[in-house]
Amino acid sequence: MPFEYSWAGILRRVCRTIIVFIGIAFSMQIYANADKSSKFIKYSFSYKTSHEKNSFLNISLSFRGDTSGETKIELPSQIAGISDLYKNIKNLRVTNASLEKTRDPKIFLLHHAPNNIIFITYQVKQGWHGSVTDPQQSLVPIFQKSYFQFPGEGVFIYPESYKNQKSLPVTFEWDVPAKWIISNSYGAHITSQSVTTDLGNILRGLYVGGDFRLYDTSDNKGLIWIAMQGKWNFSDEEFNHLMVKIISNGRSFWNDDSPHYLASLLQIGSSCKTGGGSGHTNAFSAFFNMDCTLMNNNILHILSHETFHNWNGSELFDVSDKKREVYFYWFTEGFTDYYASLLNFRSDLLNFEGYIKRYNRVLVDYYSSSVNTATIEQVADNFWKDFNMERLVYLQGEILAHNWNTQIKNAEKQQSLDNLMRSLFNVVKIEKSKLTLDKLNLIAEQYDKNDVLQDINSLYSGKLLIPNKNSLGPCVYQSNMMLAPYSRGFDLDTSKETGKISSVKQDSRAFAAGLRDGQQFIMIEEQLDDISQTTNITIKDIGIIKVIKYYPYKGELKSIPQFILDQSMWETQKERCLAWFQAT
Repeated sequence: MPFEYSWAGILRRVCRTIIVFIGIAFSMQIYANADKSSKFIKYSFSYKTSHEKNSFLNISLSFRGDTSGETKIELPSQIAGISDLYKNIKNLRVTNASLEKTRDPKIFLLHHAPNNIIFITYQVKQGWHGSVTDPQQSLVPIFQKSYFQFPGEGVFIYPESYKNQKSLPVTFEWDVPAKWIISNSYGAHITSQSVTTDLGNILRGLYVGGDFRLYDTSDNKGLIWIAMQGKWNFSDEEFNHLMVKIISNGRSFWNDDSPHYLASLLQIGSSCKTGGGSGHTNAFSAFFNMDCTLMNNNILHILSHETFHNWNGSELFDVSDKKREVYFYWFTEGFTDYYASLLNFRSDLLNFEGYIKRYNRVLVDYYSSSVNTATIEQVADNFWKDFNMERLVYLQGEILAHNWNTQIKNAEKQQSLDNLMRSLFNVVKIEKSKLTLDKLNLIAEQYDKNDVLQDINSLYSGKLLIPNKNSLGPCVYQSNMMLAPYSRGFDLDTSKETGKISSVKQDSRAFAAGLRDGQQFIMIEEQLDDISQTTNITIKDIGIIKVIKYYPYKGELKSIPQFILDQSMWETQKERCLAWFQAT
């Protein structure tokens, strides 16, 4: 088919080109009049949707180059084990500098006049075709026809030398389809934003736009924005009410006066088998299957965990190598798990029996883990390859948090781990410096916690942790029991949906008892999380109805410490039981 010239189209392209050059020239004149050594960074966004292919984000970036006349720029690299994100960057163009490749594919070198204003344009595309179906996809940039969501570190190109700039002027300009909402870690409904912060906060930020249902609520600290996608088994009002409560709990704990906070909720899949979240600067994103119920304890824990990450994240520690972040996950993930449960308990989102049950499950998982004596080097090498290694640091940290809290409370100074956590956070916030293990040790000594380094060295060397027998207060005692992790051994949700037994694990007790993929599923009788009671599954196999019975656990039974509520003390001294967990 011959190419047909359209004078209207040509005119539009010429006009756009003229406007771009005028804009660049105007910007250069403004920046030329500013302090020629001052650093700044500006991102302008234009969102494009497509019927045939994934949508994409056009970005224009401007900043001041280094005094040396050479500036390294860094492209997105890795998020939560998902690597090579720079491959999603397309059509990279530079004005006012020449571009040179380096051996590292995520690093480019710019050559320019000293202190020159440099302009870069590029596109970012989604790393897969189609909708969001996998939990890991929710952690990286999402570009759909009707919405986008991305963490800054998955999209932003930036000058490497800006990493150490503590007060960096940053501007965002948004050009999106009409009626789309815009919200991010720095506000909502603002198409032109200016903030002064450090580059780390920008990269850890959360940025959403599109046909989200956006709600705002004021608490005693500031605005809370809730952005929702999808259809759920609960109303928007119910989710908003819950999130405001959880976020307000976190703000109150840390005495945080930040002016706004954003929480987003995305839908992936249908049956409630998968969920998760990710913490960001003044924000977090959550993703669940549409059939999940809101008051599910696992969902409540995830929401509280990700909210707490706003204050307890990897950025607290002095880490030069990305891989070494894992060395501090016992604190940033494990202690966050501890407080997710504790704050939910304090706010009546989790009852006392549920709180005890959750910690008991942590101990079962830890003592049953095949890698519970792994060294920190082994964990770091295999963290994103082996789920057991990934899970280990969460379990270790939660046990340590309980132990440290008990030691501090036993010093009888009316203090707890709460006080130590706030002191650590305030040191980082006020001094604007990172934590080291030595600094953590010195601060902990102020609360009569004098063996922090010994505890951490034990953890790093793979020594088995022992829970303090007084961890849950005066009304709970510790006893060893023969236990193993609870496991049905097959996929119950899919089996119910399809009417056919699905995904039976060949090393499970369900398989050993005769359960097989494809058998007709009729009903199940089970005592969830109780391995002392048989799971009874009624099936139809080759026209015969039968009941398959087995004890629902995996691995071998081991002697594991567990916490037991003293029912008589609970009934007669309830206030004393609960006083142990009060905020200090």
